[in-house]
Amino acid sequence: MRLIADRGIMSVAPENTVAAFAACAERKVTAFRTSAGLLADGTLVCIADTTLGRTTNLSGAWSGRTFSEIRRADAGAWYSRTFRFERVPELVSVLSLAAQMGVEVFVELHDSARTCDLVDAVEASLRAAPAAEVTLFSADARVLAELARRGTNATLGIAVDANPDLGKGDTVTEGGLVRAALTANPANVERLNALGVDVYYDEVDGSADPTWNLTGLIRQM
Repeated sequence: MRLIADRGIMSVAPENTVAAFAACAERKVTAFRTSAGLLADGTLVCIADTTLGRTTNLSGAWSGRTFSEIRRADAGAWYSRTFRFERVPELVSVLSLAAQMGVEVFVELHDSARTCDLVDAVEASLRAAPAAEVTLFSADARVLAELARRGTNATLGIAVDANPDLGKGDTVTEGGLVRAALTANPANVERLNALGVDVYYDEVDGSADPTWNLTGLIRQM
């Protein structure tokens, strides 16, 4: 079973920043999980929340902003003066860094009403970092189906906690389009195992049971 650093190594650097991701290689951690959201100009950036206030010096939602606005945000000062001016990174930069380090990336995609734009942005990021080993999780069956239709160069997975009905008789799982699943809910583990997919458990709400059949644990480090 693999250990996956949630948002990078948060014990030494601010979450979802280049510094936190780079620390994975230094700590010999072979994988990390991040979240990516689509900005108004079609750029994908790595950020966990739907708003900026917790992890940057800006406030409000990021979805209606452009990257030129987001790149001015300080994503590190809240953590330590050492990381002042750390930026919210583009997904493509993170994938390129991971490929250089030989570290696998698990990306949870924020929902977006702009399905085609989101898929276009994901495809562009993957093309720009072809050596990156990537698993993409989404709670939107339309996004997963479109990524699969295009033959996207990544493992696809369902994020079931945001959409509990995902994987229950839908064409995404029945058609074999996905090979992985992400959950933080213990009640979902057995059902996901029955689907025959690799199950990744997010320990944000508690430790995993050692008897569970899991492929990976997403853990804060």
